[in-house]
Amino acid sequence: MLYLVVFILGKVFFKKVQNILQNNLDKQNPNATPDNTALPEHEHIRGPHYYQ
Repeated sequence: MLYLVVFILGKVFFKKVQNILQNNLDKQNPNATPDNTALPEHEHIRGPHYYQ
């Protein structure tokens, strides 16, 4: 039973590492901020003027 658990966890770990390497995520700067942090304009989103 333990071998099965280790086998499954090993496959999951391998897939994660494979995805990181295929997408060059290991070469990204971990301190960089993403470009998509700004919220889009929308009529139902309250702005800072609402809370004053």
